[in-house]
Amino acid sequence: MSLNPFAADAQIRARIENLAAACGPAVNAAVAERLAARRHAIADNLGGVLLAEEARAIAEKFGLASVEELMLLVLPTAQTMASPPISTFYVGAVGSKRAPAISSSAAMSNFRRPISASPCMARASSSRAPGRAAPP
Repeated sequence: MSLNPFAADAQIRARIENLAAACGPAVNAAVAERLAARRHAIADNLGGVLLAEEARAIAEKFGLASVEELMLLVLPTAQTMASPPISTFYVGAVGSKRAPAISSSAAMSNFRRPISASPCMARASSSRAPGRAAPP
């Protein structure tokens, strides 16, 4: 039996569902466009990272109350980044460091490495958001 200490807030779920219906595809397209713009900028090491100012600008553009709402809405974009040929478990995660960036991660598996060496989604998400700016 699971002992989950958290209580779900039905109002938050309803708000996110309403936002997803109203602007979810456009929000995901804006985030995907921003991430695609730096996909081949390997030296910057920002694959899958949306910088804080970008996240705030997108949230503001779509009338979101916070970057946290943005993070909930862009889970579909994170899932499209998954490349799990072994597990075929397409999962995405969006994480945030204190202020500078949000990072999307995806389950990945690699035929050339043992499955135990495949990146852990939670670890990848928490370690990918760069510390580029001081908190506001």
